[in-house]
Amino acid sequence: MTADLQRSSARWRRTRVWSCAVVISLASWGGGNPAVTAFATPGDDPTSGGLEPEAGTAPPSTVIQLRGGRLTVKVRNAPWRTVLNEFARQTGIEVAVKGPFRGELTEEFETSNLEEGLRRLFRGADVILFYANEARGEESTVVARAWLFPRQAASGRRSPPRENDDEAKPLRALDALAAKRNTTALQTALVDSDLEVQTRALQLLTEQDGLRVVDRLLHMASSEDPMTRLQALSVLHKSPADETTILSALGTALADRHGAVREYAIEALASRGGSGAMAYLQQALRDPDPKVRMMILENVAQHGQAHALLQQGLSDSDNAVRELAGILLTQLGSHPE
Repeated sequence: MTADLQRSSARWRRTRVWSCAVVISLASWGGGNPAVTAFATPGDDPTSGGLEPEAGTAPPSTVIQLRGGRLTVKVRNAPWRTVLNEFARQTGIEVAVKGPFRGELTEEFETSNLEEGLRRLFRGADVILFYANEARGEESTVVARAWLFPRQAASGRRSPPRENDDEAKPLRALDALAAKRNTTALQTALVDSDLEVQTRALQLLTEQDGLRVVDRLLHMASSEDPMTRLQALSVLHKSPADETTILSALGTALADRHGAVREYAIEALASRGGSGAMAYLQQALRDPDPKVRMMILENVAQHGQAHALLQQGLSDSDNAVRELAGILLTQLGSHPE
């Protein structure tokens, strides 16, 4: 078995519960522990230490607990790798990291909102969240997966934030505006210089009247900034926009020049299912990069309409793709034809 195939097959087995958690029912694949996945560029350690503990500082400690919907974080001088793994273990959220978190982390807070806590803990990164059963506009408050894109200036060394943490104020202000249904102010936030503020404003506007912001989302999906494109697609995927519009945007993203955007489009299309989504993925199986073709097979294997695409994979020009298609068909209880 080739090295690419071994890595790909192992990744599929490791993430069968979670890898397309945008939509997949968490109970449908049985047990499994969430993991921290590094999809960084070669040579990057997404959880690199970077800083040695300062002389005289307290020993590292990591306490992350989720009880009754309340998230408690008490972390001191802890390596990021430890923080990420403990967060995934305690919350059941798979965390995928793009780029390095540098230094150790010192952080302490308590919140009854898991999503708010996640964003606060990883506030040095842009965050894309995936929710259980969110395909076709279905509502869910269960965060199943998080992609983290650490900003270049992100640092691990922090002092415990105050309750009126300045970094959290803009997002709380947006939530207050939404509660008052102040759509004019939310529209203004769409051009804020902070991408997280833009994204939260889009989410809130989409919840109130998603159809009115579709044009804005489509415009953002063609932005020069890959994170803006990714955020727009994630909101559009969960919006009440018509299926043709959503599929077209995701289909276009299959050819995006940024790998994370392509991967999101593959996952989102596989999760939505239906003949239209499968047609886009079938066309994408002609991508010249065999790793992209393997990614498509991995994702569709977790959904009920996988058989035809996996059978197509059996005749791929690349041996690793053919072998992966055969393995996935066997694991799904089908026999290669």
